Amino acid sequence: MIAHRGLKTFENKTGFFPYVLKRRNVRGIEFDVHRNSKRELVMTHNYTDRDKLSSEPLNMLPKFDKTKLVLDIKTFNNDAIEMARDVVHETRFMMDDHEWYLCSFNRTCVEELVRLNEGKYKCGHITNGYILGWPIVEDIDFISLYWGYITKNRVKYYHDKGMKVFAWTVPRDRVEELQEMGVDEIIVDIY
Repeated sequence: MIAHRGLKTFENKTGFFPYVLKRRNVRGIEFDVHRNSKRELVMTHNYTDRDKLSSEPLNMLPKFDKTKLVLDIKTFNNDAIEMARDVVHETRFMMDDHEWYLCSFNRTCVEELVRLNEGKYKCGHITNGYILGWPIVEDIDFISLYWGYITKNRVKYYHDKGMKVFAWTVPRDRVEELQEMGVDEIIVDIY
């Protein structure tokens, strides 16, 4: 399982990441990145919180044992390409320390992540996933779908295209059901 934003009560707070990683069955952490008003990359879920002191700079992400890190890039079309470039630049010195999965809801951002990739990270597209065959970016490694729209046929469809399937944010009582469907990574809230 992947911990959604780390520890639920302290979302995107890196000081709690090592604690979450000690939990049984947690193999990685998903977290969100926005730009603050100074144009710095910060780890926070809500756009409105991007300028708060509690929003930690991305370049301050601590090193811990090799971990799966799923970075959700929150961006808008007018900044999507630059944001993708800046995230890759900011994380490049940490790429060998972790297993990186960079993704976004923004298609332009994902296309730029694919273009920039030199085999250092996996690229993914996030979608609510309610339409099978939804237009996806070419050459991505994974699709991240809202758990409620996942079916065995959808998992097979994306697997047949060579993509892993991630499910977000899965209620704990539905994890086993999605694993049985063949979902590769389950993103859950950890309390």
